[in-house]
Amino acid sequence: MYQTKRDVLLNSLEQSGHRVLRPQGSFFILANFSGVPFPNQPLAELDELVSAGQLDQDPTTRTSQDYNYCRWLTVTRGVTAIPPSSFYCPEHKLMANSFARFAFCKGDPQLQEAGRRLCQPHDKFETQ
Repeated sequence: MYQTKRDVLLNSLEQSGHRVLRPQGSFFILANFSGVPFPNQPLAELDELVSAGQLDQDPTTRTSQDYNYCRWLTVTRGVTAIPPSSFYCPEHKLMANSFARFAFCKGDPQLQEAGRRLCQPHDKFETQ
């Protein structure tokens, strides 16, 4: 059951330009997004929330490429990934700089919709 779910998400990630590490026993796929064009900068919408005191943000994450990518993906595609550098100690965070962690322990309709959103042409972003 979960191998099929893994393969659905894995194929969508590969089709959208990610280089994936095929997990053998996990509910997560680690994907390198260095082949996916995105504006590597904090999103203005998040800056406004931080300024208004509605969102706490560790200042070290503002320069983290994996955080910026995961936030950008959530806002522009409605697909949320986990920035893996949050699991690393400060001196090793750069090791995860070009990766995002995707969970595939979801329902089939959610995985199929995530795949559709991930594979949208890069010039046709929709704000969710």
